[in-house]
Amino acid sequence: MAFESGAPGEAGFDDRELRPKVKWLMILRVTVVTLLLGSLAALQFYQSRSVPRSIYFIIIATYLLTISYSILFNRMKRLAPLAYAQILIDLGLETGIVFATGGMDSAFSFTYFFSIIAAGIMLYRRGAFLIASLAGIAYGALVDLQYYGVLAPAPGRIYAHGELLYNIFLDFIAFYTVAFLAGTLSVRLKAAREELAEKAFDLRELQALNENIVRSMADGMATMAPNGRIGAFNKAAEEITGLKFEDVRGRALEEIFSLPEFHGFPEPGSSQTAPYRCEIPFSRKDRALTLGLTISPLKDEKGGYGGLLCIFQDITPIKEMEAEIQKKDRLAAIGELSAGMAHEIRNPLASLSGSLQILKEELSLSGDNLNLMNIALNEMERLDRIVTEFLVYAGPKIPAMEECDMAQIIRDTANLVKGGGKYAEDADLRLELPDAPVRILADQGQMRQVLLNLAINAVQSLSGPGTVAIKLVPDKDYIGIIVEDSGCGIPREDMDKIFYPFYSTKEGGSGLGLSIVYRIVEDHGGRIRVESRPGKGSRFTVKIPVGRAA
Repeated sequence: MAFESGAPGEAGFDDRELRPKVKWLMILRVTVVTLLLGSLAALQFYQSRSVPRSIYFIIIATYLLTISYSILFNRMKRLAPLAYAQILIDLGLETGIVFATGGMDSAFSFTYFFSIIAAGIMLYRRGAFLIASLAGIAYGALVDLQYYGVLAPAPGRIYAHGELLYNIFLDFIAFYTVAFLAGTLSVRLKAAREELAEKAFDLRELQALNENIVRSMADGMATMAPNGRIGAFNKAAEEITGLKFEDVRGRALEEIFSLPEFHGFPEPGSSQTAPYRCEIPFSRKDRALTLGLTISPLKDEKGGYGGLLCIFQDITPIKEMEAEIQKKDRLAAIGELSAGMAHEIRNPLASLSGSLQILKEELSLSGDNLNLMNIALNEMERLDRIVTEFLVYAGPKIPAMEECDMAQIIRDTANLVKGGGKYAEDADLRLELPDAPVRILADQGQMRQVLLNLAINAVQSLSGPGTVAIKLVPDKDYIGIIVEDSGCGIPREDMDKIFYPFYSTKEGGSGLGLSIVYRIVEDHGGRIRVESRPGKGSRFTVKIPVGRAA
């Protein structure tokens, strides 16, 4: 038997919901019976009043039944039948108590309230009214049977029939009133509990969503309490900084980041709400970064000052791109300015060179005069070569794109470098190339020039015996060419200048080799990157798009 839902808040039985109620009913029953036993004992001891033995039998039976309920409670899978059985048996015990204590004259008719209240809590409003009806029927039947002498003892005094009915009517009213109150309160309590559970579920959903948003953020996030100590540090913040939350918990933000001119926000109530923004350097264990950081006041639930919120991003790639754009702009400006000058220099230079050649042939020079003439002609030739190289840099021809084998170009360049005289004598030139051809769409002549300039630059960086490695790394969209040496390396302060024309750290160098490499790689839509450690060597990495043959 089960009561179906008939009013808001009433529902079928759920063992998880019923279990604590049944346990509570057993505890309440033992408590009431113990109090009853104690009061009867006190009455008998202090006032020497006799108590019917049947009361003690009922109390003992109640204890035994409660023990049985406890055993069944842990073994039964469905608790609804046990709940019904307890309430119905309790009605019988309460009727027995009322009968043993005088029936119509009993002062314990109120014990029916316990079963009615228990039914209201466990079975809700319908159950409460049902148990109230059964309690009224049981009490009315008991009184009638005593009144007509079917059961003994008879009432202590004689009641009129109307008085008897009135007494039963009042008890019915009391039972139904208690049933109504218990059922209504129980239904409201259930509805409130369900609403609270729904709110708690929504809160958990919101908290989970908030945690997922914070965890999924690509930007680093840290929160500070009003005392300025870090209280939260998301996953992205850990990945950007290389620091774990345990490492920064409770520390001041200024201990983690170098914040120029940041003194925190004023006390609550201040009108300062503008966020603090800056770009700062940050040194990780593996590399140096540039972070873009914003700090703003964190509002609490009342709109007041609840601490600080710090959002930061790794803007190192953006800063590198900006530096690359600035470098290209400077190189373009230098090229445009110098190209015209180179043309103007080349014409009189050719005239001077030709005039000196004629003078050398027509004049009979000897000794120091002949040496000076040869020096002048050699310097003219060197100056013409520099101007020619610069014109190649300043205005290279459009690449003649054709399908070529990059691996073979590297082999040919390596053979050319090995026969390059004194520079290659102490160099151990190593090639790491795929066995199969690596075909790309590029200007074959310009690719040879790129490799030759990089290889010669690597060989010339060796101050003695050393290695130069050339690697070819094919990829889906790009090929990677790596030229690595064990030479002297590039000073940190020169790293930003190595691709500038006429900048060279080598004696007699024109400073145009790497500038030409940079321009050719750029014209092919590629990228070039330099890594170097002074005294340890340098690595040049060139990436050229593979392209497709027409």
